Amino acid sequence: MLAFLLVKKHYQFVDRIGDTFRWKSENVSTNEVAEIINQYSQVNMANVYGVQIPNTEGRAGMVAF
Repeated sequence: MLAFLLVKKHYQFVDRIGDTFRWKSENVSTNEVAEIINQYSQVNMANVYGVQIPNTEGRAGMVAF
């Protein structure tokens, strides 16, 4: 894991495990989704990750603010 300081003055631990998920045969980048959500002024910092949904292919996107 690598820790680095972002402009928002916090440390973030980054690894490449789990930074994408599949939903309906499409690869989804959690980083790209988070970058889009973080552009909104009402959002301080968002974290996006995939969660398993029973009886479905892949994972669904989940966002925590």
